[in-house]
Formats: sequence, C-alpha cells, structure tokens
Amino acid sequence: MWRKFTTPILRLARILFCLGIVLIDFAGCSVPSLDRATLSPVLRHAMARAIIPGDSSGGMRWPQGQALPTFASPQSLDVAEVNDTPGDLCLLLATLQGLVNRSRPQIYLLEGLPAEGTETWLQNLHVPYQMHSDPWEVVDKYIYAARGVIIYDSRIMNTVNVATTMAGLDDGLVVSPSLARRLTADPYNLPVLTDLRGKFANDTEANVWQVQHLWPRVSHRMLVGLLPTTPSKLVGHVTTYGYLRDYVVANRAMVFWYSLLNPIEVALFRQILADVEPGTPYLGWYDKEYRGVRLTSSYGVYTLAADYFSNLTVFSGIKTRTYVQKSRPAPPLKNKIYLTMTMSEGDNLQYTQHTMRKLWEDPQRGHVPLNWSLNPILLDAAPSILSHYQRTATPDDDLISSPSGSGYYYPSCWSADNLNRFLQRTNTYLTRTGMHVIFILDNQYTLPRAVSQAYSQKLHASGILLNWWNTFSQAIVSAGNLPVSTQVTATERVQMLRAIRQSAANWNRKVPLFISALAISWNLTPTDMKYVADHLGSDYSIVRGDQYFELFRKANHMTAARY
Repeated sequence: MWRKFTTPILRLARILFCLGIVLIDFAGCSVPSLDRATLSPVLRHAMARAIIPGDSSGGMRWPQGQALPTFASPQSLDVAEVNDTPGDLCLLLATLQGLVNRSRPQIYLLEGLPAEGTETWLQNLHVPYQMHSDPWEVVDKYIYAARGVIIYDSRIMNTVNVATTMAGLDDGLVVSPSLARRLTADPYNLPVLTDLRGKFANDTEANVWQVQHLWPRVSHRMLVGLLPTTPSKLVGHVTTYGYLRDYVVANRAMVFWYSLLNPIEVALFRQILADVEPGTPYLGWYDKEYRGVRLTSSYGVYTLAADYFSNLTVFSGIKTRTYVQKSRPAPPLKNKIYLTMTMSEGDNLQYTQHTMRKLWEDPQRGHVPLNWSLNPILLDAAPSILSHYQRTATPDDDLISSPSGSGYYYPSCWSADNLNRFLQRTNTYLTRTGMHVIFILDNQYTLPRAVSQAYSQKLHASGILLNWWNTFSQAIVSAGNLPVSTQVTATERVQMLRAIRQSAANWNRKVPLFISALAISWNLTPTDMKYVADHLGSDYSIVRGDQYFELFRKANHMTAARY
C-alpha cells in the first residue's frame, strides 16, 4: 500500500503538542476552551494529525495477498442524511469522509434511494451512531481533517475526478465554486489548494493532465473508474455524487472515467493498466461493459462493479464473524431433468448492498432451491454484508462464487501465468467461504482447455456455470475432469420457462438430463423462480448448484469434488 511517512521533526512536534496538553491538565491550569474555528486552517489540520493516532495511513491495513484493504474498526458513527442533498455537498461530504475514515471510520452517509432502505444496513452494523439531518453539522465537526479546498470546473466535469484524486493526495475537500465561497470565508477560512477552473479546454485534456501529473503519485494497488456525474431521481437532473469517492480518497487512489470509443482515452487507459501488477482490482464501471472487461482482462486486471457502493470505508472496517458454507447432500440420482437456477449480478458489489438485500426479503425465498452469486471478496470489502447472507440463508439457498471467481474478468484473455497466480489467491477466499460452484463469464462460448484445467487444479471447483444467453443449456466434462454447464438466461418468467423447456425438448428419458438457468436479478425475483418451478412438471427436479454438480459427477462416473 502507498504510504506517506512523516518526518522525525513533525513526529516530535506532535508528541510535544500532546505532552503540552497533558501537562496543562495535570497542573490543573485553567485555560479558555479552544475553539478550532478561530485557528488557522494549517494549525487545525496539524491538531488533527497530532490527535489522530498512527501515521498518515492510520488504521488501514493492506497486507500482500489480500484483495482489498481493511480499515480500523469504527467505535461510533456520525450519520449525515444526504438523500436529497445537492450533489456538490454530497461530493464534499464523501471526500471529507475519506479523509476522516482513513484513520478510523467515523462518518457514515445516507445517500440516494437504496433499494434496501436508507437505514437497513446501518442498523445491522451494531455500531453506536448519531443522526444529523443537517449534514453541515458533520462538516463542522470534522472540517479540521482538511488542509483546504480543491475547486472543480463546472464546465469540465472530468475535473471532479481530477479533484477527487488530488483530495486524497493533498488532504483536500472537493468543492464546487459556490461551496468554495462558503468554505473560504468565516468561520472556516480554508485556503484554496487548487483551483481547476479554466485549466483545461475539455475532458480529455483533463484526463491527460491527470495521468501525467497525478498518476506517478497515487497508489497503484487499485484503479477506480467513476462517472463524474450521474442522473438523480431526487433532484431531477444530472449532478455530482459521492458514492465510492470516500474509498478513493482514503486509499489515495486515482479515479478516472475514459470513453472506450475515444482512441486518446483508450491509450491513457492502456498506459495505466501497463503500470499496475496483474491481479490489481478495478473498482467502478465502464461506458461499454464488454470492451472494458476485455481490455482490463488483457492486462490481468479484474473488475469490481462498485460505482454505487455507499460507505465502503465503513463496511471495510466492520469486524464480524463470517462462516464456511456447508454443502447440502444431493437426492438419489434418477432419470429426471435436473435443473439448477442462479440469480445473477453477484460480481456487482453494489448489487449485494442494495438490490440483493431487497430480493433476499422476498417471502418466496427458501421455497425453491436457488443459487445466489456472490463475490467472496466481500470478506475484505464488507464482511458484515457477507455474514448477513450466510447467517440468514435457508437450506435451499446456495451461495456460489460470482463471475469469474473473486472478480469479473474474461479468463480467456489472461496469460496462463497470471491466471494461475490469481486463482491461487482466489482459492483462499473460496475456501474461507465454502463457495465451490463458480459462475464464469468469458468472451468465448466454450471454456478453453487451459482455462478449464487451471480452474480444476487451482480451485478444485465442484463445477462451472458458464456464460449467459446461451441458446441451450448443456453440461459436459471439460479439461481437467471439470463439469461445465452452459446457462440459458431470461429476464421474464415465461421466457425462462420457454428456455428451460427448449433445452429439455430432446430428452430421451433413458439417462438424467442436466440444465442450468440464469435469472437476471434486475428483472426476476424468488417469487418468479417459484412460479417457474411450479409450472415445470414432475419430470423436473430442481436442486442447488452443489447438488447439481454432485449428481452430474455421479451420472458420469466421476470422482467427487475435492474441496
């Protein structure tokens, strides 16, 4: 992890400052209360550094071999309600959150209209908190953590990303011109660290400048891709937003947004990708999913869709017990059609925080066997979210590894060496979660022999659910003696029934048939899957993913999977 070390003189100054406070208190001297607002911004920031324990990387830990950093455990939280707050204030609070939470998570933001409800996860964290309906109360309390403000150019919106990167490096707050006027005046009197207005002629020029001047200074252990603005249902227009920017600032990462149709910006992206180690995470999203995942995969970089994840600096610090999922024994093998159905989108970290939590509360969950794709990297990113799904799963819920293991990538695009090393690390996460069925998305219709062997040898997977939108579902024994089942896909319950029946149309009834189906979770629910199950008939036996591959192995006289 990139670390900024303090000089011996600065460390000595901090010690003397704290010692002075202790001596005054010990002597019982009466002194006027210290109002930080009356101090200069430089002194306020120095006080913050003296009071916050540890060096500038604070309570964050990121040992080698760990996918994402772990933050210090929060002791209490100040919760700012920013659901209907102007975007520039959300952006200000998110960057302040990153500065403060870097040492220990203390700020939590209620932002947007999350599917699971605004306070659902907050109440599950079991951390004391204080609500602030006025977000400026949180600004006032923690403003000392900032050295000054960084003003973005409202005409060149990619300067929002440039400013966010600079905020992490220079301990600044990202502000609009209007907020800059407020924060540089009494009682804050913050200095302007950088004013980006008029500095760039267009977004591409801002992106080029950032790579030339900021990329050499930031952490190269993660990449972050975020749109500088997003449409808002709350304010009714495109606006700036705070999601994930706390994480960018806290990790001193570089955040950018490149059009994959713009040759200059693609060249910039390639330059950055060539500078990072294979196995580096890219958090965020792309303007073109297929092009983006293919490009990052070609450099051994995997994707974590997280552009709408809230409070990742808090969730990464929550300490909670997680569990190793136990396999469920399969029923006796018969000449039937064995069907396993999977809910998609588990590679998407924000889906597990938002939409999946809502789907999880569906009253029909647990009334039909379902696979729930989930990223095992939640062990690092949000163990409390992973723990919730593990603890509340029914016997019919199978948590399986989302595409394509511990991150979204096309394994066919990875070199053999990079893939093998990455799968070795992935195996530790799968072992710690008990996820042995793996959902893979690849840019080829069939799994290449080398890829199949790698997944078999490095992960000891019980089986692979491959790709989506296949015309038919077919289960085969792939290289490395690995069961692989292609999936039919649907966004509507009748479409799902039709796709399943089409795959079963030529069944000869003499041997078992194996079919896997993928439900797009943005459109389908457990209630829909119960409807599908109820309308298939007695020829079908619906099973979990672990049971599906156990039965397939028995039907094909294969050895049992080794976990």
